[in-house]
Amino acid sequence: MEGSRSRLLKFKTYFSYAVGQIQDGIPYNFINYYLLLFMTDMAGLNPAVAGTILFIAVIWDGITDPAVGYISDNLRGGRGKRRPFILGAAIPVLLCMLLLFAPFELPEWLKFPYYLVATLLFWTSYTCYSIPFNSFGAEIVTDTNERNNMKTICGFFLYFGVWLATAGPQFIQSITAGMGISEKTTWFYAALFMGLIGTLAAFLCWFMTKGVEKTQIKEELPENRRGLGEAIKNVYASYKLLLKTKSVRIICLMALVYNTFFAVKATGFVYLMANNLTLDSAMQALFWTIAAVLNYAVLPVLNLIANKLSKKTTFILMWALMIAFALIFAVVQISSFAVLVGYQVIFAFANVCFWVIGYSLAYDCVEVVEFQHGENKSGGIVGLFTLCQKVGYAIGGWMAGAGLTIIGYDAAVEVQSGKVLIGINTLMTAVPAVILLIGLILMIRFPINRIKHRKLLAALERKKKGEEYSTEGFEDIF
Repeated sequence: MEGSRSRLLKFKTYFSYAVGQIQDGIPYNFINYYLLLFMTDMAGLNPAVAGTILFIAVIWDGITDPAVGYISDNLRGGRGKRRPFILGAAIPVLLCMLLLFAPFELPEWLKFPYYLVATLLFWTSYTCYSIPFNSFGAEIVTDTNERNNMKTICGFFLYFGVWLATAGPQFIQSITAGMGISEKTTWFYAALFMGLIGTLAAFLCWFMTKGVEKTQIKEELPENRRGLGEAIKNVYASYKLLLKTKSVRIICLMALVYNTFFAVKATGFVYLMANNLTLDSAMQALFWTIAAVLNYAVLPVLNLIANKLSKKTTFILMWALMIAFALIFAVVQISSFAVLVGYQVIFAFANVCFWVIGYSLAYDCVEVVEFQHGENKSGGIVGLFTLCQKVGYAIGGWMAGAGLTIIGYDAAVEVQSGKVLIGINTLMTAVPAVILLIGLILMIRFPINRIKHRKLLAALERKKKGEEYSTEGFEDIF
């Protein structure tokens, strides 16, 4: 009876937290998949210029990640370190999405600065939500398999957000097609609709997790934490310290590589459906719905594999499979809707692996750092992890924009040349495969596994109690 009650309470906690994953999933994927397309085809920006905007903005966002992580780790005041950010960042994220997809026409000289500033504001507000939210998850549970279970529940909400972000615009366009509403205005309605759902999810997460987060009473800051200059020094010192840990370095580099892969492939997906396969909005919406179903089907399978084998082994298997099939499709060419769905099946395993199990691996690094330095730095670790994601996305976005320019993509023409179509196919198959191979090599070198982590937790507990402990069997994770 007690076991059943404990499992129910655990599920309730995981569920309350996981609802907030919708707000993490919608903005990130909506921007990743469609902002470049909107800027080139709706706003009239050159693809290379639009790619440069994404690169600059996300690099800026990467700079703010460590700052938000540091502030979140050190916030005091009795209301938690993470939940105040979850509540406070929700509305700004919505407003920035509306600014980016606003339907008004801009003069040519204003387009670059406008979209650059709007994108900078978006990523800053998104960071203020995403890093504290994901850091919160590391504090809810410490067992490595339970972290898999919690992130799997999160995955169901995450991929609901992904489905809305990808299929939502196409559904809305199919509805408004006969209403005389411009395509540009339809994108604004899509941003409004999905942004409101994400905001509601953030509010629900904040409300339902009341009492879950351990709060710290407000206290006077030590001398070395006063003033902007000292704060910047402390942020730098904190991240320099984190990067001395081998497991943290590898997981962060892996995140950078994966998101470079993701950005290039995501761009290729959107352009391939519109140009190579000439799918209308209804068929594109159908594809994204199928993709969402595949993600849901993959979630429990990967969770089972990761719990039975290991997270690291699961990564290696899934990414090796993705690389092999991407290279096959580079030769075969994605020439039909059915082939595209087949490619998405393989991608679902690789993608879910990163977004669910990848965060669980990052959480495992929290205890490594705590053992070394005596402090829980989950905000710092998640900040570094997401910084590398966004640097990777910036690199991938720039590569995608530059790639489209190199292959001769022209948004003004109705039908692209055969050379351009082959280039688009290459952009979502062969190029991402080469990038992901680097990530696979990094993952092979990742030192933490289930046995080592459990030994670490036991040693950490003894260390906290002032008892004797040993690092035998897990010394290489540092």
